[in-house]
Order: sequence, then C-alpha cells, then structure tokens
Amino acid sequence: DLAAGLARGEVSYVRTSGTADEALTNIWNQAWWDASERGSWSLNAVASRAVTGTHGEAILASALSVGPRSTGGPVPRAERTLGRFLFLNEYAFPAEWPEGHEERILAELADCRPPVLEANPSLLARLARHAERTGTDVFQPELITLTYEFPSRVQLRAIRRVFHSPVASSYGS
Repeated sequence: DLAAGLARGEVSYVRTSGTADEALTNIWNQAWWDASERGSWSLNAVASRAVTGTHGEAILASALSVGPRSTGGPVPRAERTLGRFLFLNEYAFPAEWPEGHEERILAELADCRPPVLEANPSLLARLARHAERTGTDVFQPELITLTYEFPSRVQLRAIRRVFHSPVASSYGS
C-alpha cells in the first residue's frame, strides 16, 4: 500500500540524477537498502570487518549523484557532513574543481580517517594521479568501494598505485 507506506515514512520518492539518461522518480525504502547493503557486505571478508553500519565513511562522488552541491564556491566541511558520512566533493563536474581541491580532499581523508572510502572511480583515479604527481602520502582506508560508474583498467591502475587498500566495485551489485 504505497499511500500508507508514504504516510508512515517507510518509503519515499527520490529522483535519479539523470547523468546518463533522463532523470527518473523511484519509490525508495531506506531500511531495505541498508539491510541489503549490510547483507551483501557481510559476505566479503574485508567488508564484514570495516562495514559495521556505524562506521565512518567518506564519499568522493559527483554532487550530481550525492551530497551537497556548490552554488559557486567551496562548501564548508560541516555542511558536507551528514551523520557518519563526509562528502568530499561538492562540485558536479571535475572541471569545476578549484585550485587546491585535491589537497583539501587528501587532508580531510587524513584527518577523519574513515574505515570506508566510497568513490566514483574516475574521481578517485584523478585524486590518485594528483597524489602521485605531487608525492603526497594518502590515508589508507580499510576498504575502498567504487560505485556510481564502472571502473576502467586505466582508472584501477592509477588508484592502485597510490591506494593499497582492498578495492571492491559495488556498482550495479
């Protein structure tokens, strides 16, 4: 009963970003999603230790997909933090990243030390190439999950040159 579920707050409507096709409206049940994610990660030896449901998590994604979005400049860290989640990027497109954005991301990772880093492979590869080029040491989370897009071999090579954490792709799974 959709009307009753909406009234009780068990389900809600959410819109997709439409980054690859038209934006769509879905019926969303957060409790189901959380339980599904916990169940799947319990099957992975590394994830079953790192993904506790209360763990800190940093997210490096396009603001088109998730997190607060910039309206013309950097968004303060406090406004990019939601409970246990730190959104590392507030820009829709990497071309919008201001000078020093990669350094801020790396500093925030080192400061908050999240057990899990969830990332767009393209953005994480860009960050990894920056860290490699500048010789910057990077914080090594217990687990990196790639999502929002399929990782290419080129991206994975760049990521693995800098990040020595186990990497799992959760996109589409």
